[in-house]
Amino acid sequence: MSLAKEISEIVKGRIKFNEPLSEHTSLRIGGPADYWVEPKDLEDLRAVLQFASTKRLPWKVLGEGTNILARDRGFPGLIISLRGDSFQKLEFNEDTSYECCKRRVVAGAAVLLSKLMSEAAERGLGGLEFAVGIPGTVGGALVMNAGAQSASVGDVTHSVKVLNTSNGVSLLKKDALRFGYRRSNLGKEEVVLEVEMKLKKKDKNEIDNLIKDYLSKRREAQPLDQPSAGCIFKNPSDVSAGELIDKANLKGRRIGDAQISTKHANFIINRGEAKAEEVISLVETVREEVLRKMGIRLEPEIEIIGE
Repeated sequence: MSLAKEISEIVKGRIKFNEPLSEHTSLRIGGPADYWVEPKDLEDLRAVLQFASTKRLPWKVLGEGTNILARDRGFPGLIISLRGDSFQKLEFNEDTSYECCKRRVVAGAAVLLSKLMSEAAERGLGGLEFAVGIPGTVGGALVMNAGAQSASVGDVTHSVKVLNTSNGVSLLKKDALRFGYRRSNLGKEEVVLEVEMKLKKKDKNEIDNLIKDYLSKRREAQPLDQPSAGCIFKNPSDVSAGELIDKANLKGRRIGDAQISTKHANFIINRGEAKAEEVISLVETVREEVLRKMGIRLEPEIEIIGE
């Protein structure tokens, strides 16, 4: 029996074969994934992971693909997309007795970060204003500790429910979580299922004004109207990566249809038909030039997947 037939008999959710990753990444780049699977629920997800383990297939959970560069030859294994209703949970605890001035929010891994932020703002809950304009899902934002304006997802995270490929479902409390700059201690063998956050009651007008201010600054500074994967490099401790790239006179540098944005030097945009290898070549060019001219080694913020 072929692998395609086997997985079709196991999974209740949607399955696609040879699915172009260019249709699922914000850079609009990437060859086909052998298997694209959308588990229906938790048990379906367990079955998918067990199948991958038994067949020794590489697997990767993909949210909105906003900080991902998929290689041109694609992904030789399973791409798992948590699009089912079971992973879209969004609950707000409005009980005023629940800790002074704070409210409990539980969000499924597949909930869009923008949706969580806007619904929290509607309820007068602050703490996520920094997330305006940040694309992606709650699960992806949590794993990489997405942030802006000197704030991040980890700052408001209280606990995380994960499915570990070896130990099953577990709840990681705050003291077991470690967040740093664009990183967390959630490993590759753990699938985030949902996150519990604690947000503060706040004047709704104050929240709205802050959101408008942050969004205005983001639109002014970043090429939001062009395909990109967000910031390509992490900021060194005392200077922004974009400033270093700009000072190295690399703004506008282009390889094929991959180009360093003229608006924000830490963004690489796809001008139409860019290939992953062109982006990778541009990334290496930037790293070499910044190291040579500034003596600083930039570390990538994006994740490269595939062959």
